[in-house]
Amino acid sequence: MAESEGSEKPTPDETLKLLEIVGSWKDTEADRFWTRFNFVFLINSALLATTLIAYSSDKNLLPLELCGKHLSIIALLALLGAVVSVVWFFLLLSAKRYEDRLIDDIDRILADVDRFKAKVKGYSDRSAGTKSIKATIYARIIPWMFVIFWSVLFIASL
Repeated sequence: MAESEGSEKPTPDETLKLLEIVGSWKDTEADRFWTRFNFVFLINSALLATTLIAYSSDKNLLPLELCGKHLSIIALLALLGAVVSVVWFFLLLSAKRYEDRLIDDIDRILADVDRFKAKVKGYSDRSAGTKSIKATIYARIIPWMFVIFWSVLFIASL
């Protein structure tokens, strides 16, 4: 019985082309990870600057009512900052999972062709063989630092 067309093993040239495509996607996703990180970091920085301006203002800012409670502008900014930071964390987590999936695809492609294994290294933390903590780990910690900051500020402003 003849093998179906989908189960045929790709030629080395096809494998190399596939490796280039998946590698390109992985690089693009890594760039997007940092673009997203920087964008939301900028939003949090703007919220922080606005909070500092509101805090240093001589005027007693008009309290706003939310769910029967009077909240100051600072409390609302802190609440908004905490929400943005939690969304930021899950956005980064989702992007890292997608990048990890692409790295798994690269591993599978390399497993099929032995001649590429020795030449292709450093496309991921796993392939580089290092045990140090990477920048993406720190990038996922920073949103929680902002969540803690905004939460403390919110509680203190009540």
